[in-house]
Amino acid sequence: MRGLLISQMDPPLDRDDDFHAWYDDEHIPVRLVLPGFESALRYQSTGSATRFLVCYFIDDLDVLKSADYQQIKAEPGPRTERMLGEVRDFTRFTCELTADTADHPLADHSPADYLVVHVVQCHPEGAGEFERRSASIAKVLVDSGASWVRVRGYRTFGANVGGAWTHISLYESSGSLGGLPRLPDAEGLEQESWWDYRVIRRAHSATGEVTQLQP
Repeated sequence: MRGLLISQMDPPLDRDDDFHAWYDDEHIPVRLVLPGFESALRYQSTGSATRFLVCYFIDDLDVLKSADYQQIKAEPGPRTERMLGEVRDFTRFTCELTADTADHPLADHSPADYLVVHVVQCHPEGAGEFERRSASIAKVLVDSGASWVRVRGYRTFGANVGGAWTHISLYESSGSLGGLPRLPDAEGLEQESWWDYRVIRRAHSATGEVTQLQP
């Protein structure tokens, strides 16, 4: 099963350089060498959301149960412990893929310029209808010929940090974030939020290199 590991953090403003160096030199590389982690994209908020976000795209969710990944979590090292002790507004969610507008699940993960993250808390009985409705709207957006290039829908699972979100959708755009329709109210939808970001880093397991796109 394909999936997503998504996390937000807000370091002190005077520690941004250390934060980026830690992510580029340690946090991303030690994960992308594990079979199952396919690529990583990092983003910076363009609005009121937590300043930095990372998306790890996963080919095989079993990697999260592997001994190597569990060791990374259990023995983070002094640099990671220090950085995690300094950041605020930490969130972390593991998710399984429910829908993807790409023609093939292994389509290129090269980032669009901008990302809208839609997070939702659904009652269990309303989850299926929400997923069907979201997938339908996503297809319309991508087929419209506007700047929306890809939409992926996910269902969260496991022990997460940062809220009771049951679904996370990633709306990728090559240009302006304008024109994204807010989904109509639906029975069983308890709460939702929208976060706007622009891409600043990308990395792929094939090379292990982190490419800086923005400061």
